[in-house]
Amino acid sequence: TSIQARLPGRDPASVALKVILDAGVWGFVGNGALITARLAMEGTPFADALAITRREIPGVFRSDVCVWTTYNSLCYGVIPKHIQPISTTLMTCFWSAYLSWVSVGSHPQQTP
Repeated sequence: TSIQARLPGRDPASVALKVILDAGVWGFVGNGALITARLAMEGTPFADALAITRREIPGVFRSDVCVWTTYNSLCYGVIPKHIQPISTTLMTCFWSAYLSWVSVGSHPQQTP
């Protein structure tokens, strides 16, 4: 990943820095953008999508920290680099399903 290229170490300080950077970028910015985009693409007015995202992002961020802090600590510190792409892909698949559930599951759309 690009974070690995910029911060290549596997020592505890390097791993902690990578985990914190990842949480900050993806925890708020990435997840918020994904939730808003999904709602907007499904027809939710953009202002409403932003309001839902603002309401949901604290819980999503808490979940993000619980899930991704653990995974990223293992990824950046223990998982061999040649296995990281597939393990991250699997984690991302499960995480995307969770974000879909949050963005739509708790705010069902009316079907025509």
